Amino acid sequence: MPAIILVRVLNAPRSRADLYHYVVVDGHDPARGLLRLHFGDGVKRWAEAARIERAWKPAGHLMLRVRPAPGAEPA
Repeated sequence: MPAIILVRVLNAPRSRADLYHYVVVDGHDPARGLLRLHFGDGVKRWAEAARIERAWKPAGHLMLRVRPAPGAEPA
């Protein structure tokens, strides 16, 4: 199941105007330490998991998991 996470995309020290964005994580390559992300523009990107962790941590590791209802038919 894909996860939706909140990441900080702009760190604006002293301005309290950091910018955050939700991204969908729908794949990973543990051997290479990569995550596959969608930023909402239709482009799939691979990024280093450590880099995503650094952007995710300031958002308190906020994550949303969406699952089908029990007994639901696949779409």
